[in-house]
Amino acid sequence: METINIYGDNRFARHTRIREACRGIVVKDGNILLSYEVKSDQWMIPGGGVEADEGYETCCIRELAEETGFLVKPLYCYLMINEYYKDYLYLSCYFICKVVGQTERLLNGSWKKVWNPDGFRLMKPLGFSRNIRTMPLLKRSAGCILGSSGH
Repeated sequence: METINIYGDNRFARHTRIREACRGIVVKDGNILLSYEVKSDQWMIPGGGVEADEGYETCCIRELAEETGFLVKPLYCYLMINEYYKDYLYLSCYFICKVVGQTERLLNGSWKKVWNPDGFRLMKPLGFSRNIRTMPLLKRSAGCILGSSGH
């Protein structure tokens, strides 16, 4: 696992608050699964904050199910990013994940298909602010994410 530390110019000498989050990297057929945040107008790797008494893998599974409708199995932690701003430490754990199923929301049709390239059944949740999509992943980037072990 790689760790990246980012230090904001406005960071305090010590952090007194921590926000922990997990994200799931899902790659299939040369595409990476992303979600769109309307408020910030950004595409991002799906995930979110760790709830009280929740482990990182459990958080990753829950967040991807909530945001994408896919059930995933986290295979391993690929990257940890620690960001220091003001008195906060924002800790983000990125897992390489495998799709193992779908949620009832995805199965019962309350999600609308937005793209389907022979693999992912990508959905846009009706009435929610997030959209789901895949983006092509360059082979060089895929090799960096997936490694030579073929995960």
